Amino acid sequence: MLLRFYLLLISAFFIAHVAIGQEICNDAIDNDGDGLIDLNDFDDCQCQNLTPSSLIPNPSFEDMSCCPNFEGQLNCAVSWRQASVPTTDYVHTCGVLGNTFIGSVAPLPFPDGNGGVGFRDGKPSNPQFKEYVGSCLNETMVVGLEYRLDFFVGFHRDPSSRFLPLAIFGATNCNNLPFGGNNDRFGCPTNSSDWFLIGKIDVSGNNEWVNVVFDFTADFAYDAIVLGPGCEPHPNFNDDPYFFIDRLALAEKSNFSIPFADITGEACDDNLLLIAEANQLSYQWYLDGIALLGETSVELTITTQNTEGTYQVLIENTSGCFLSEPFDFVLPIEETFNTVEICEGDAYKLGTQTLTIAGNFSETFQIGSFCDSISNIELIILEDTESFVSETICQGDSIIISNNTFRIGGQFQTVTQNVNGCDSIINVDISVLFPVQNLVIDSIVNINLGESSILSPTTVSPDAISFEWYNESEFISSEPSIEIFPIDNDTYTLIALTIDGCRTERRINIIVDATANVYIPNVISQDSPSNNRFIIGTNAAVMDISAIRIFDRWGNLDHEYSGSIDNYEGWNGTRSDKELETGIYTYIINLELVNNSNITRTGNITLLK
Repeated sequence: MLLRFYLLLISAFFIAHVAIGQEICNDAIDNDGDGLIDLNDFDDCQCQNLTPSSLIPNPSFEDMSCCPNFEGQLNCAVSWRQASVPTTDYVHTCGVLGNTFIGSVAPLPFPDGNGGVGFRDGKPSNPQFKEYVGSCLNETMVVGLEYRLDFFVGFHRDPSSRFLPLAIFGATNCNNLPFGGNNDRFGCPTNSSDWFLIGKIDVSGNNEWVNVVFDFTADFAYDAIVLGPGCEPHPNFNDDPYFFIDRLALAEKSNFSIPFADITGEACDDNLLLIAEANQLSYQWYLDGIALLGETSVELTITTQNTEGTYQVLIENTSGCFLSEPFDFVLPIEETFNTVEICEGDAYKLGTQTLTIAGNFSETFQIGSFCDSISNIELIILEDTESFVSETICQGDSIIISNNTFRIGGQFQTVTQNVNGCDSIINVDISVLFPVQNLVIDSIVNINLGESSILSPTTVSPDAISFEWYNESEFISSEPSIEIFPIDNDTYTLIALTIDGCRTERRINIIVDATANVYIPNVISQDSPSNNRFIIGTNAAVMDISAIRIFDRWGNLDHEYSGSIDNYEGWNGTRSDKELETGIYTYIINLELVNNSNITRTGNITLLK
């Protein structure tokens, strides 16, 4: 948001033809001896700017439905709304002229008409008691357009009310009026997400009306505005600071001033011409607010002989007098001094000169027909830099130097920029070291579940001085050989390193056969010296017996065991130490494997005497 705040104290202009001692506003003399000449003497020489139709309805509070006879009657002013829970006061010469409770009376006369509004910025014990006045706009603002709010702020005589931090807020929906609910400590509108701060300005005065001009760019499509105190507590809130507002002209900025009818030519050609609107009653041209004697025509020629500054024309017509838009006249710079830096081997163009060496140089340029501009420069040559880098890499590796990647040995040159932005030449010498030349190991190793295996290179050259074993990315050992006990397929990596740290890598895929071999007898004989027990045999894949259960033909449990397979002594054909009858018995065997899986075997066994 482009915010330009300034106080404009110009409201009406009268060419003075009065008694000696009062300022005459078009003779370039300080007639009243106050140090201010012509338009700069605001008190004596005031002229109105063009005031366009306002986007705010009833901008001077003159349309009313009733005469206010006590505080808080803003409803008497047509189209205006109480914006906050604390109520603003409608003041008018037909009734109350301020807040009689705190003794605040508006300075008279009002800037435009006979009425305005008054508001508080805090009160004792409640610095957030802030009163705001709000209005829906006649039309919604256009995003990106520049607008101007031209209005008057009134100050009464109390010392605590001579300074106002004024703020302007906008909302995109007029239904957001009023704000704050029923909270008289709600504070400023931006405490609600519906309102945006358009801008703020500090205004001061003493028993007077001060004209404020506020320029801004619409960041949103504002449909309503609110005016009143800023969000911070007023420094004199305990003393009931109270202020007034009148004549709020809100419009596009371009509608506020009278533009020149035309501006042609160039000052350096001595033909720059400012042309005012034609067919007016009179004209008076001013430079920085001081009348240019004799310049009373519709146009003003500015040449190289004229003084730099701000030119305006005061136009008088049947509607009154108006000041034009300002024209800031600045002659081209006559002589400049600069320091220019270029890199070694580059050239600098100065007019017709091509410069390649350090030193002081000048060139004269013609601007238009009558202006010369002398350009003086000190040319500094910044040297290129050169450096040498030696690096060693292992075969197959790479190195990055100044954003360049090198993968092979040799001598190279790369160019980048140094701190001065000039060439930085880097000479690079890359030496390549060889990794372990001979490292052989089985790439696939088959292992039965439950068994171990020794992983070791079958061939390794003497240049391997250290080893590193990894399982996936986890370091295991620095020994040349390792013993593994895998339970699943796996991958191991062996890295052999030379004395220079160059590495050769080999990967070994481990294939695990998880087949569980189980031997189960089908006949035992109690009288046999060697086959008189039911004992099972397994390979290393079986870790424990989860359960062995043997049943007779009627389903009775005759034998049960769980535990270590090494501690199992078998079944001898008895139950509770009593020999069982010969016949066929059923078994169910549950075994736990090394990889934590389980297998089940079922079948029949014949018991003989």
